[in-house]
Amino acid sequence: MAVVTDENADRRRAAAYLAKYSTKSTEDNGVLDHRLRAGVPEALELPTHLRNLVESAWRLGGEEDHEELRLRAWAHAAGYRGHSLTKSRRFSTTFSALRGARQEWTVAAKRAGVQQIVESVGIDDQDGIVSEWTFVGMGYTTAGDAWLAESIAEEERLGRRCAYEERQDVLAEADR
Repeated sequence: MAVVTDENADRRRAAAYLAKYSTKSTEDNGVLDHRLRAGVPEALELPTHLRNLVESAWRLGGEEDHEELRLRAWAHAAGYRGHSLTKSRRFSTTFSALRGARQEWTVAAKRAGVQQIVESVGIDDQDGIVSEWTFVGMGYTTAGDAWLAESIAEEERLGRRCAYEERQDVLAEADR
């Protein structure tokens, strides 16, 4: 283990290096960013070593002795389901503390945004709540807008249906 000092900004460089490589994907096109549902497709272009790891996790996850490990659910991560980094509580912080700080910041930012709106509208409310609404309109303004929205919705429905049917075909093939 090496101690990183602050000379020549070594700590900053080390942190940047770790951040870069710990967040890098295992492959370029993001295929393994999501869980695998029906094994490792043959057409999936993976480096040999990574393919071996993922296929091994999938194979072992199907065995009764390893069911409780849920390896198939984590095969895309070569069976590993933890954090890629560890940290010391003595010298660092906890994830729940980070989540809490992030939530406080978000709430404060939203309150500041509401206060800006209240000030720009000229409301004297202390709590920043606007309790006056005005009806602007309803629905689409033209028949063309309505047609366009319906066409897009239909395209999305068809896309979801095709994806569902393809997934069912892949699962049926895997069961054979």
